[in-house]
Amino acid sequence: MTLLVDVSEPRDIIAELSYAGIPVEVVKLDVGDYVVGHFLIERKESKDFLNSIYDSRLFRQLKEMNDQEEFKPVLIVHGPIPPRNKWIRVGKSSRPIKVSLSEEERERRLRRIIAGLSTALNSYHRVSVLLLKDVDQFCQFLIDLYYRQTEHKSRKPVVKRKAESIEDYKWNIFSQFPGIGSKGASTLLESGISILELASMSPEEIQRRFRGIGKKRATLIHQILTS
Repeated sequence: MTLLVDVSEPRDIIAELSYAGIPVEVVKLDVGDYVVGHFLIERKESKDFLNSIYDSRLFRQLKEMNDQEEFKPVLIVHGPIPPRNKWIRVGKSSRPIKVSLSEEERERRLRRIIAGLSTALNSYHRVSVLLLKDVDQFCQFLIDLYYRQTEHKSRKPVVKRKAESIEDYKWNIFSQFPGIGSKGASTLLESGISILELASMSPEEIQRRFRGIGKKRATLIHQILTS
């Protein structure tokens, strides 16, 4: 099964999916941003999500998704909530002053908006709404969803190479890292990095050097090599 991604989606997300061993095809999707089996997914960062409510663009997009009867439509919102201000009055006769909302308050407000939207959509449409923390969590959601969809087709493990050289041994080790797969192992091998060098790198350094490895995966690789 191939995971379809709209051409407008970030390259980093596509690279992350490829590193996880998922076959990805970049196409022009008329509706939604991702097709994973029978799931049609629209991805929105928090700022775009709020803007699309104000200009009514969101409801048009969700209606178009809902009309695709062969798919289960899902809206996913992720990322930091943009700062907003509110006016408060200190004392009965004083002038109102403007204060910035804390990140926690912005998070609560966004969750209330999404909860209200979910209720409305569940009443009239088939669209499910999910709130995720960041793009790494979104990528992991796609990876998990993809492999759940393909479980009945017996997901194949990475086949080890017959080790005839040091490079083959290194490839076999790299390919067993979570979410790396055969393609990611080849990328690590081609970089010329040794296992000792990789173990000495921080998760942030691993992320910077190898595009497509997210924060969580880089942290897990670091823990495996240093524990």
